[in-house]
Amino acid sequence: DIDLLGQGNKSTARPETNLLVLDSIQCGVVTSSLLKWIADDNNSQVKNYSELLDDKGQISFETKTPFYVFKTGTSTEFKFMLSDTGWVTQKYRFYLLPCNLDTVITVRAYGISPIITVPDSIHFDSFCNQKIIDTIPIKNTGNATLIVSKSVIVSNPTEVSILGWTSGKSEPVSIPIGKSDSIIVQFTPNSLTPVSYLLRLDNNDKTTVRGNKNPVNILLVGKKQSEEILLKNPIIDFGKVCINTKKDTLLQLENTGNLRGYITQLKQTQLPFAVQLPSNTTIEPKQLLDVVFSFMPTKMGKFSDTLLFSTGKCNSLQIIVTGFGIEASIDASPNSISEVLKSNEPKTKKIILKNTGNEIITIVNYTLNPPTSDFTFDLNPQLSQV
Repeated sequence: DIDLLGQGNKSTARPETNLLVLDSIQCGVVTSSLLKWIADDNNSQVKNYSELLDDKGQISFETKTPFYVFKTGTSTEFKFMLSDTGWVTQKYRFYLLPCNLDTVITVRAYGISPIITVPDSIHFDSFCNQKIIDTIPIKNTGNATLIVSKSVIVSNPTEVSILGWTSGKSEPVSIPIGKSDSIIVQFTPNSLTPVSYLLRLDNNDKTTVRGNKNPVNILLVGKKQSEEILLKNPIIDFGKVCINTKKDTLLQLENTGNLRGYITQLKQTQLPFAVQLPSNTTIEPKQLLDVVFSFMPTKMGKFSDTLLFSTGKCNSLQIIVTGFGIEASIDASPNSISEVLKSNEPKTKKIILKNTGNEIITIVNYTLNPPTSDFTFDLNPQLSQV
């Protein structure tokens, strides 16, 4: 006879519970929880484990395997780093020695955090340099009180300012679950092209599933809507112009704005100046308009005037015109000579020429009409002279 001896054995390792529930964990903060294992002997082991669900890495088992489970108990650690509010579940299958048994543990955690919900951007269009005041809603779609501790416009521009909150609260501003408040912003864009700034809100949103929300930035984009009618040189100097004559100057007005312009003369032009506008005085953006300015002096002296035009719904244009009326005239004294002469007895007469105008005159030539050889002239001083 042969005696056969043997000893039956099995793993007695088991968790105190197969369902670990944490019903309030702060999102974005590493949190630990212990789970105790017990056994009827000191020979049972947990060999390794596998995760059965995809929880995006929010729950992890931190105890190194394999490990023994003793009669006095062995504690294991789970870590939580929740990225969003609400329930997160993970299931673990643990493989036991001896006898290759296994057991499944379900771990559930409920994330707690406010969620700040804001628009990505706000656009401001200022008509004719008007100040724009708008409200930007700040909503709390999470499951804890949202606290906005600070609001600031990055770089502190002069065009944008924060006026406060519609609730009248001072920062830090608390927004209960499911409620909203609005921040009041004033924007006065100075540029015809879009300019952008960031409104930054420091808050206690700890979720990360939608990206980092503390701080959260809101893009503020603004531009000015206006016609901008320009003249390269708003001072027109006609210079010296003879009286009873006319000098014209053709100039181009340019619309460098982003709205249509309309040229309307606000002040009647006073003689000796005149303005000739085209029949269609509309100037589209980036277009030119021809305008004729005239100077027609009827008397001597310096003249000036200020011409004022409306350029559309937003602006006006001021143009200064100047000119000098001149006259070139000579007075002869005497202006006629009548003499009875004897033959072959010449006689000399003196004629004085006087400049009676207001401009220098240069005598470049003289003639007799009709031509005759009976008269000769001796100019003093000689040509060409003033």
